Amino acid sequence: MLGNNHPAFRSSGELTAWHCRPTMLEGASSFHTEEIIQINAERVVLNNSRVHQGNSPSHVQVNAREYHHHEATASSLGLRELYRHIASGALHNSADRFDAPKCHPETRKAVQEDILSWAGYGNNDDDPMQLLWLSGPAGSGKTAIMGTISDKFREEGRLAATFFFSSVSGSTDRQSKRRLVTTLAYQLQQQQGLEPHLSHLVSAAIRKDPAIFDKNLKEQMEDSVNDHAFPFRVIISSRPEHHIRHFFTTLPANYTAQIFLDDKYQPDDDITLFLSSKFAEIRRRYDHLPPTWPTESNIRTLVERASGQFIYVATVIRFIDTPPKLPQDQLNIVLKIRPPEGTNPFASLDALYTSILMSSPDPHETVLWLRAYLILQRAYNSWGNVSVRMPAWIYDRFFESTAGQAQMLLQLPSLVHLVELGESKTISISNATYALYHKSFPDFLEDPRRMQRLPGHP
Repeated sequence: MLGNNHPAFRSSGELTAWHCRPTMLEGASSFHTEEIIQINAERVVLNNSRVHQGNSPSHVQVNAREYHHHEATASSLGLRELYRHIASGALHNSADRFDAPKCHPETRKAVQEDILSWAGYGNNDDDPMQLLWLSGPAGSGKTAIMGTISDKFREEGRLAATFFFSSVSGSTDRQSKRRLVTTLAYQLQQQQGLEPHLSHLVSAAIRKDPAIFDKNLKEQMEDSVNDHAFPFRVIISSRPEHHIRHFFTTLPANYTAQIFLDDKYQPDDDITLFLSSKFAEIRRRYDHLPPTWPTESNIRTLVERASGQFIYVATVIRFIDTPPKLPQDQLNIVLKIRPPEGTNPFASLDALYTSILMSSPDPHETVLWLRAYLILQRAYNSWGNVSVRMPAWIYDRFFESTAGQAQMLLQLPSLVHLVELGESKTISISNATYALYHKSFPDFLEDPRRMQRLPGHP
């Protein structure tokens, strides 16, 4: 198996016209000059195309008993080059997002209908607003809504491209913007209607400047797609951070539509449906639980504490459904938590996180390790274009002073889980990395005011 640098495919000082990967030569001998490349072999298989880069030889001669040459188009070469620089975990249907939250059936219908209406469903196809900003506070269900909408658009052939950022994912590429443009371009180039035109632009941009992948995002966008005809509508989902809000206020009023996830969309009703469905699933797995478990009063209490935050009830369900502990015992622990009074919108969520951390054998050490994990993740993310995904066992070696200590202290399945690094039938600390379920948890860990009820923290 020979790559591009094999002597049979080089002329003096210049890359020749053959860009071969893979190339198979059996029983081969070869020689080359500035003008001629000759290959003598019993079998030659070339799977890539002739790509003229620099000065190519005037004559190529192949003597073989068997010869296969599979021509590839410039678009396929551009697609392969793009693939080397994308964040594959950011695709809506990637393996990295296999357990990503989705809207439960019969929930979030109103906001989905508003998004579909803006996107041209029904009688709103002529809406001039090409950009939609979906925003809401932490834990309000933005990621689940976007995942569900992406699935719907894809089923109908209307999904052009997606990029799901995540600061708590196992994939460092999803925590950075550096691969945003290439990931979008990679998906757009696979669209049937766009492929002939876009593939030419992408391939030409790469040939013109191979360093384009190291340029800033503005230049990448201009060099890859520079067409005034823009046949897309774009949805951006985020928290209502000040700098993001400022950006949207600078756009023309008739260009951007906005949806904010507030009480208008009746989150309490959706949260009640979600809890009722999840508790029914748990009862089906545990025969000893009566059909009256939990009580309507229990569900009302959880809905009130959620305050519209789906992440609260999602964490509660994960905590309750943690074998080998019994669900009714776990629910009783949650119901006994008393959130502090005050104006903190995350009081119930913080109290829940605190209670779960307190269930660790050593809460203080566990918090220190989790915060160290966040620091390491942030350091990996700052290493330029290098994508680093450390196996869980490496983190364990960093943190533990006694073998097995890390596993004991990080037994928090409702907060921390393993994400596989490669294809494997089983997930273990050697072939997977740690990941957190939601951005609200590291927010909690890095805010001393929110952690004040944990021992050892002011």
